[in-house]
Amino acid sequence: MNVLANADDIVLFGKNEIEIRHLFLEIKNIARNFGLRINQGKTKYMIVEWKNSSKLNTIRQLTIKNYTFEKADNFKY
Repeated sequence: MNVLANADDIVLFGKNEIEIRHLFLEIKNIARNFGLRINQGKTKYMIVEWKNSSKLNTIRQLTIKNYTFEKADNFKY
């Protein structure tokens, strides 16, 4: 599992959208086992690509099951 955690913040790293979806569902299930929930309002996703990549990501939302996440354009930790 590619996860970076600090206090109550978690960052999931994946090679593609499918991997991110899988990791999210694993984290959601683990959190549920401890009585925790994912806060949709505070959860964002970000696609990181090579600077000169010709592939443009125009998707603004990512939906996984009944969760919808907004896209973040930058990440500050």
